[in-house]
Amino acid sequence: MRRPEDTLEKMVKDKTVAGLVARREEYPDIDVVLDVKAHSLMKRIYHGKRRPFYLRYGDEEEVRVTFSKETSHLKSTLPYFLEL
Repeated sequence: MRRPEDTLEKMVKDKTVAGLVARREEYPDIDVVLDVKAHSLMKRIYHGKRRPFYLRYGDEEEVRVTFSKETSHLKSTLPYFLEL
């Protein structure tokens, strides 16, 4: 889960990526923080941008997500925001 102190500048230094899971009927919008390594692993997997992934939300809930949109830094091309 993303906290208020997780700003985009801090996340770039910590090598993490902000993410948003769009609202559905079962749950509201979910703000998440992913490690850059986890993000690159998702991209390297065969059909990674179409393949569903599971995120743990709360204590025991899992949310099935796929990539929707990726926003990268203009100069370094590192991702800094994902829409899932």
